[in-house]
Amino acid sequence: MTLLIGWGIVVVSVIAGFMMAGGKPTVLIIFSEYLVVGGCAVGFAIGSSPVGVLKLCITMVLRSMKGSPYSQKTYTELVQMMYEIFVVGRQQGLVGVESHVLEPENSPIVSRFPSFLKNKHALEFFMDSMKPVIDGKLKADQLKSYLDAQLVEKDNHAYAPIGIITKVADACPALGIVAAVLGIIITMGKVDGPIAEVGMSVAHALVGTFLGVFLGYGILQPLAANIEFANHDELAYYTVIRSGIVAFASGASPLTAAEYMRSSIPEDRRIGGDTLESLLKSSQGAPR
Repeated sequence: MTLLIGWGIVVVSVIAGFMMAGGKPTVLIIFSEYLVVGGCAVGFAIGSSPVGVLKLCITMVLRSMKGSPYSQKTYTELVQMMYEIFVVGRQQGLVGVESHVLEPENSPIVSRFPSFLKNKHALEFFMDSMKPVIDGKLKADQLKSYLDAQLVEKDNHAYAPIGIITKVADACPALGIVAAVLGIIITMGKVDGPIAEVGMSVAHALVGTFLGVFLGYGILQPLAANIEFANHDELAYYTVIRSGIVAFASGASPLTAAEYMRSSIPEDRRIGGDTLESLLKSSQGAPR
């Protein structure tokens, strides 16, 4: 949502400033210039990216427009859900946890937290992270290294679209010059015509330069930065999951594992320790 607000401020500021100086917005609507700059930018992105990265770009752009789904409530529900599963593991052993992990949609615990259940990537990470614990294939220190490697890989994978968008943004001013040069070439064929017509042709050519700079620095650079922050936000959510699982696998009590998770939550969305403890002790999964 903040991305759309930022874009709106950029567009309004440019158009309003142009009009205050006596300009007419219709002069900026030159479709041939938009086609050259926009088409080249799209072609640049397609030509420099694998299909998978392009699909991921589209997904991330749409996600950025919606805003971050990781609110304080989302984090609190995650901690509560994992705490209740850890309580089951402490009371019934890892065998009791297995059904909640392997069939989360049928779990009476996980199904109560739709914000987590609908997050397919986080759910998959949780399941893949808990399976070695249930199977006993990895020790706690090995599990931590394994999950850290998974997070690094996720971070590297998520960075690819940012790199492409940033490169396109950097190229846009040059693409604007290409459009402007094409416009000047056309203008040179009109130099013996009316001065007003020549002036308008030059103005049309300069729209290409304006569009390239505006698109690169006013639209695409904020988009790349927003996606980068969104990726960090998502990685922070995975880090909370990892912290809880590693703590539980190391022998920590469910309440201690929950505290490890709480301390991993970004500070601006972190619930107080006493508040969380009261919430967990009153939850359905609290020890009786």
